[in-house]
Amino acid sequence: MGIKVDKNIPDVDFSIENIDNSKSGLVLREPNGSMVDFKTFSLDIRGDNPSYWYIKDIDGEPVNFSANRLYTKEGENVNMLELLKEADLKLFNNEIYDEYAKIRAVEHFMWALEDLEELNIDKDIDICVNTIEKKDDKFEIGYTVIKNSSNADGLRSINASVKIGDDKNYSEKEIEGEIFNNVLKNVQKSLENENVAIKTEADFIIKNGDCAGCYELDIQNVSAGEWFNKGGSRSGIKYFAVNDGTINAEYAGLSSYSNMEKSLAYHNGRMYYFDSPYLKELYDELGDKGFTKDEIEKKYEKSLGEIIEDSRPFDDVNDMLNEQGLADRLMVISRKGKDNFVFPKILDYSSYCDNCDYLLVETKPSKDELKQCLTILEDVKDGLLYSAKEQVFIDIQSEEDTKKQQYDEIKKEIYDEIKKEIYDEVKKEVLTELNLGTNSGNAEETKTASKIRKK
Repeated sequence: MGIKVDKNIPDVDFSIENIDNSKSGLVLREPNGSMVDFKTFSLDIRGDNPSYWYIKDIDGEPVNFSANRLYTKEGENVNMLELLKEADLKLFNNEIYDEYAKIRAVEHFMWALEDLEELNIDKDIDICVNTIEKKDDKFEIGYTVIKNSSNADGLRSINASVKIGDDKNYSEKEIEGEIFNNVLKNVQKSLENENVAIKTEADFIIKNGDCAGCYELDIQNVSAGEWFNKGGSRSGIKYFAVNDGTINAEYAGLSSYSNMEKSLAYHNGRMYYFDSPYLKELYDELGDKGFTKDEIEKKYEKSLGEIIEDSRPFDDVNDMLNEQGLADRLMVISRKGKDNFVFPKILDYSSYCDNCDYLLVETKPSKDELKQCLTILEDVKDGLLYSAKEQVFIDIQSEEDTKKQQYDEIKKEIYDEIKKEIYDEVKKEVLTELNLGTNSGNAEETKTASKIRKK
């Protein structure tokens, strides 16, 4: 998987054969220090260093020396790369330079695409060079982008070409930047029907007339529930990640309106009791029990506030995103839980490449995936509004139970007090009768005790 550039280039063997030495008069310094004259020589490029040429042969005899062993007759070391690049070509003819320029064009093509090859992308994309020919003062490379897809469209090929300037008149950055942009455009085109996309920083930064863009990228890895800010600042943090992933933290510095413009989807997470679909149900059910609208609204507002404060709704959102396989397809960020934005998930990125500041692989969530995500956010929000409604009934029942308990306690207290008063009154009467009847004997006392029991 990934982007691969085929290194088998037709009609290019990365060597320059039979260079006439009659004009240059170069000499070869052997390991023992002696200088040797020769008529012809061949050069070869080995490895990834463009300035590291080797002497392939001298007068047809194979050797294995660095080209740095070539000297002028005055004893000055020759920089073969610079010699081949000389615009006036006093030492070599145009054919030699053209061979050199052709090799350099292919090398520039390969080096320009190294950052693309390093991207971790779950697609098979091959870039193959088909032709290389000189047109005017530039070499034109014809190439094919081949993408093997698991989708219905299957194998897809895009044929294209790019003209490569010589390094006498153009800098390496200019040459490779043009190649990179040309090939990237066609690689992006090959991914049009896929679920991922490759982007550069230029796709994010502010453009003329665009008030909803970023001035730069600030890529950060965040965990679910983690608050973040642009530049890692801890002051004035307003945004948190709903699920794990990699995000452009510059979004935290934009207004909600700008993020609405830039995001794939927006969800209003605000929860007000007066907007709740369950308020009418409360009016209908509690109005019959004698509650006024004002009383019902106050109870619902209080219940909703407590539910929001005590719950962790975005933990539920994160769990459902993972359960439904959406956490790997999109990134949800929230501004204080009020404004929720859905962005593509960054799967891989290069924080710096030779031809652009950032190179990213992003998901392209489908309409169904975005709909699923918004449904999850709305269901969790609706669940809180519903729970707050149910809590109103629980609170009212609790209040009624409390009132009944208080009534029973007061009733018992009154009963106990009345009982005590009766007891005290009877006791007083009995004592009075006992005092009056001291001479009546035991029979009279028995009669009085019976009277107490009856009372």
